[in-house]
Amino acid sequence: MSRFDETAQYLKGLHAQEIVAELLTRAGCYVIKSYDYSGKDGNKAPRMFGAMQSYILPDLDVARNGKRWWAEVKYKDHPNLWRKTNTLEHGIDKRHYDHYLRVQSETGCHVWLFVFEESSQIVLAESLDRLGEPRFGWQYGHGGMVNWPRDRFRVRVPVAQIASAAKKIAAII
Repeated sequence: MSRFDETAQYLKGLHAQEIVAELLTRAGCYVIKSYDYSGKDGNKAPRMFGAMQSYILPDLDVARNGKRWWAEVKYKDHPNLWRKTNTLEHGIDKRHYDHYLRVQSETGCHVWLFVFEESSQIVLAESLDRLGEPRFGWQYGHGGMVNWPRDRFRVRVPVAQIASAAKKIAAII
């Protein structure tokens, strides 16, 4: 049995993280890759520890011009269709979402969700605050998922245009 960090799922996620890190650095940001701090065997999610609790950290710690924020990066083959409203959506594990809200609250730094869509070759991004209240669903994940309509993501950058989109990104984030 292969290690998780050798699976196709992990490698696709890592590829998405590298794309977003490049996008942010081209926009003049400095990036700490939180996922580089994943335990001695590379099999633990990076965490922020307190006396009574610990929280999973988003993938990237980002800074530019005296401002700091977090970026959680997700790889998605394509958006999901919520048939009830005929809405395209993207989501994350509810447990992780709850952790990211606590990380945001404890650090005072906003958390942004970046989604790399393989099917469209587009990076979507928005802050959790601006995404608003998610829709809860039990599909996938341990403890359910939270989902947002795809059209709530303000930032949309074609991967082929990352270099030229840097100024647009810098103005938004």
